[in-house]
Order: sequence, then structure tokens, then C-alpha cells
Amino acid sequence: MPGRRTALDDIVKEREERQGKKSVQQLYSELAEKSSKKVSNFEEWHQRERLDFSHIPGRARPKQNLRAAALRKKQEEERRATEAEARIDWTSTDEFGNLVTSVQADCLELSGVPDKSASRSDGPVYPRGKQISSLHLVGDLLHANSTTFQIMEPKRRVEYNPEEAHKSKAKHLAPKEYQLTEPEHDMVFVNPQTGKIHEKCLHINCVGISEDETFKIGRGMERSDEVQLLDLSGNYIVDAAGAYMMERLNEGLSAGHSRNLRSLNLGGNTLGPRTFHALSQTLSLPNTLTSLNLSSLFAPLSDDDGAQLMEGMSDNKTLMHLDLSGNMLGKAFCWELRGVVMRHPALQTIRLESNDIGDDAAFSIAAALKRNPNSVVSSIHLGWNKVDHVAFGAFMEACAQPGSRLALLNLENNRISRASSGEVVDSLARTTCLATLCLAHNRLADMSEIGLGLYYNRSLKNLDVSYNLLANDAFAWFAAWGKDRRMLALTQLARFDLRGNKLGDIAAKHICTGLGRRAANRVLTSVEVEENLIDPLMMRAVKALVNPFRPFQINKREAKALVRSKFKQDKDYWKERDWEAVQRKRQAALEQAVKLLNSRSEDEVELDQVVGAPLVSRVPLVKTAVVAAAQWSSGVKPLWKIQQDIISEQRKKAARDIALRKS
Repeated sequence: MPGRRTALDDIVKEREERQGKKSVQQLYSELAEKSSKKVSNFEEWHQRERLDFSHIPGRARPKQNLRAAALRKKQEEERRATEAEARIDWTSTDEFGNLVTSVQADCLELSGVPDKSASRSDGPVYPRGKQISSLHLVGDLLHANSTTFQIMEPKRRVEYNPEEAHKSKAKHLAPKEYQLTEPEHDMVFVNPQTGKIHEKCLHINCVGISEDETFKIGRGMERSDEVQLLDLSGNYIVDAAGAYMMERLNEGLSAGHSRNLRSLNLGGNTLGPRTFHALSQTLSLPNTLTSLNLSSLFAPLSDDDGAQLMEGMSDNKTLMHLDLSGNMLGKAFCWELRGVVMRHPALQTIRLESNDIGDDAAFSIAAALKRNPNSVVSSIHLGWNKVDHVAFGAFMEACAQPGSRLALLNLENNRISRASSGEVVDSLARTTCLATLCLAHNRLADMSEIGLGLYYNRSLKNLDVSYNLLANDAFAWFAAWGKDRRMLALTQLARFDLRGNKLGDIAAKHICTGLGRRAANRVLTSVEVEENLIDPLMMRAVKALVNPFRPFQINKREAKALVRSKFKQDKDYWKERDWEAVQRKRQAALEQAVKLLNSRSEDEVELDQVVGAPLVSRVPLVKTAVVAAAQWSSGVKPLWKIQQDIISEQRKKAARDIALRKS
């Protein structure tokens, strides 16, 4: 009868099988290792080689090595102390000990991080509250969520202290900066138990979220009440996912949720008509949305979809900032926007750059501003469109209306060719709200109307007419600006941009004349005249007159000296050019006389000298006076005088030849 099989037998059998599977080389290496051990004490050998049978019932647990246990305990305490010294002190940490930072973090306060500039090998620690600027932030914290960050510490002591770097020959052991990296986490912070989003600001932009994550956002927004900002720009969200998200948001608004949402940014996506229809319903529902951004869509917002979106805003009372730039909006959209501007009580900013808005469409927006005396619109951006002088004149008339609050009008890169439409002069003189006017990159050739309006304007601070077609004759008004010192004292213009035009020295002289009258009003501190046809000396004179850091009389004296030097250079230049013209005229007359003499014989020349010569050439004193008068008046000798000089020179030459031959 076979004996009872025990656990020890199983272990022995398993080890025998494992030993049988070993190769000859493995067995030889084990034998060599055992033979190399020189153990004189049997107890020490038994302590080293004995097996742990404590898991077998009935077997006693071997005694623990107290020295090894104490060493392990000491190492664990040192590791914990090192971690405690390297911990970052900010606002709070999560349950895992990682740093929790916020989107407003401009710098980090460190506690317990070794100072790399210290002489000690382990390095002193920064005191609590000290700011350090040697951290390299991986990623942009400005657009990050309130997520968890962890610090990546150096692995070697050499990386803590640069003074020990020479002890290591490897280049990869050079001192490194601390880096903050963002651990992987779910982009959407949805509580799995309640299905709500507990974050106030969701900056999930330019990360390419999937459709499932978009669906998760929609379901979370349907139940959430804390989200105030939702930024999903640059994620290539398609129409179906965007429509589902907005429909869930609409259901949440209808049920009384998501009432704290203030900002919605969906720019840089591939949205379509379904999303725009749902978004129109969102605007019509009771909400607290103050900012809507649909700029630079990859599938641009069409004119009809934009008109439908504005129809949903007819009952909205909270939206303050509307950004629809980079789309294909036109007349239909502007006509619906006209109704919104006439009735909306809170709309302040309208951004419509890079659309298909023409002069008629922009005129309808300006007409709505004029008809709404309670309008609070403060800035309109219509750059990179097709606006002409008619709409520009209408906007200027809207600025002059009583109660108007339009402070910024941006019409750069349009088709404005003149400023004479409408009441530009009167409107610019009467407005009390317009502070910034941008007409850069247009086709303006004359800004006299704008200049005359500046005589009486009291609100404009920045005027940009750069990169137009302005020439010298368009700046005669600037020289007269300031004759009325009482009106000049009221002007607030601080920056005047004239770069990239066709202004010359005459326009620069007009500008210097106007600036020279501003001794009592030095508000204008920047006149940019680069990239024109102006001489460098005149440019220096303009810059000197607007220098606010020196006394005005010193600036004026320097500018006068520069202008005087410039005109002296011009006078010398033209004087030299006139002298060259006189010399060319004399040379031509001489060549003509030589040509006439060479075509005649000597007898004809002698006869012409006696018969054809005038009477004045026969009286010496009269002859000298006539020649001098001709040279003073025309700069050229008379033809008969030139002929006489040539004949006398030929006679002298012949006489010298005869004398030379005789000798």
C-alpha cells in the first residue's frame, strides 16, 4: 500500500522536474557557483541555504533577520522623507498625493524642492512661499482644466546639484529642470454615479475628442447645473455629434438645468445645419448665455443658416458677445441681425470678420444702430469683407447719434475708396463715444473729411489709416490743425498710424507744422510714418515732435534743425542739377558751331566773318558787354562769338605749326 502523499512530496517532485528540464550549461554554472562558496560554519550555511516551509501546515516560520529588517525599515523611512521634502505646496492634493493646480496659475510656490545652486550635495529646500521660475511647464496651463499634475524628480544626485556634474562623464547626467506633466485622464469629468459634470470651466479645445466623448458631454450637460464655460473649439466635431449635444442641452434647459452656462465656444469644428437649428432653439430658450463663438468653422456657416440662427435670437435677452467670423454670411443674415440689434438690450460685441458682407448688408446693420437709441453695442468688427464708403458713412452717422456707445469700429481690409459719403465730418465732430477707428488696408486716397472732423472731435484716441493710397495733397489739413487752441485742447487722439502710404516730404512738412502747435496739448504721442516716400530726416523730425519724455521746446528746436537740413540738402541737389544742365547746354551749342564751321570752306568762313557778323562784334567794348550779357541770361555765348573763337584758335594752331616747321 503506497504511503500517504504530503505537500513536501509535491514540492520535491516539482523541483526534480524543474531540475530535469535544465540544460548542461545551467547545471554546470550552478555547480561552479556552489563550489565557490566557502562556508566554514554549518549554521551559517544552513541559515543561507535553508528553505522556507512556513506555508506548510505544521511547519514553523523561520526567525527573521533583525538586522536586515532594521535596514529595510531605515531605507523606507529615508524614501518617505525624500518624498516629503520634494512635495510641491500649492492649493491642495488629491488622495494619491498629486498636485492639484488651477487654470489661473501663473507661477508655482515650492516647498521642499532642493536648490540646484546650493553647495550642499543634497541641497537646501526653498522656504514656504518662495517663487521659483526655473520650472518648465509641459503644455499650456492657460487652456488646461483643473486637473492633477505630478512632479518628475531627477533620479541621480548629480541632477540635483550642478556642482557635482563634473564627477560624471556622461552628458545625459547634466542638470535638468523640473518638469510638470499632466497624467492621462478622461477629458470629460462626468460623475459616474450622478451623471453630472461638476467642473465650472471645461477647456477641451484642440484635442480631437471622439464622438463618444461628445455624446458624454451632451448627456452630462443635460443634468448639470455647475458648468459656466464650455470650450470645444478645434476638435473637428461633426454635425451629428454636435446636434446631439445641443439637443441634450436644450432638454436640460427645458428641465431647469444648465442655467449657469455663460460661454459656449464651438469654433473650428465641422458643424452643419442640424447643429445650427438646435443652437437656434438653445438661444430661444431661457438661459444665461453671454458669449457665443462659431468662428472659423471648417464647414462655413451659410447665409441661410446664419439667418435662422438670428431668428432664434429674437427672444434672447442675455447674449453680450457674438463671434461669427470666418464664415459665408451675407445679406440674409445681416437683415435678421438688423432686427436683433434693434431689439436686443445686452448685445455689446459683434465680430463678423472674413465673411461675404457687402456694402448693402453692412448698411442695414448701421441703420439698425441709428434706429435703436438704447443700443449698447460697443464694438463692431467687419474686417476682410466688401464694405464700401456708403456703409462707412452710415456707421459714422450711427456713432453721432445721442446715446450711442459704439467705441470701436474695425473696417480694415475692405473696399472703402473715399470718406465723403454721408455726414462724415459732422458725425466725427459730434461723436462722444468712438475711441478707435481702423481703416487700414483700404483704398483711401483722400482723408480731408476725416481730418476736418478731427478738429472738433473729443473722443477718438486711435486712428489707423495705414496701407492706403494717401498722398501729399491729402494732408494740407494737418498743417492747419491747432490754429484754434481752444478746440485743440479738447482733442484726445494719441495714436495716428500712417504706414504703407504714398506720403512724401510735403506731407511730412505739413505734419511737422501741425505738431509744432501742440505745446499745450501733447496727447498725440505716436505718429507712425514708416514705409512711405518720406526722407529719413523728415521722419526723425516727426518722431522728435511726438517724443513725450523731453520738453516740447527742445523737441521743436530739433525738428526745425532737421527740416532746415533737409531743405538745404534739396537746394544743393537742385543747384548741382542746374549747373549740369547749363554745362550740357553749352556743350550742345559748341557742337552746333563746330558742325557749321566744318561744313564750310575757309573762304566762306572768312566772308561770313566779315559780312555776316553783326555790328556789335566789330566794336571791342560792345562786343565784350554783349557776350557777358548773353552768358548771364542764357548761360551760352552767342553763335558768332563761338565761331570767332574757333577761327582764332585754328589760326593760332596753324601759326604754331608754321613756326615749328621753320625751326
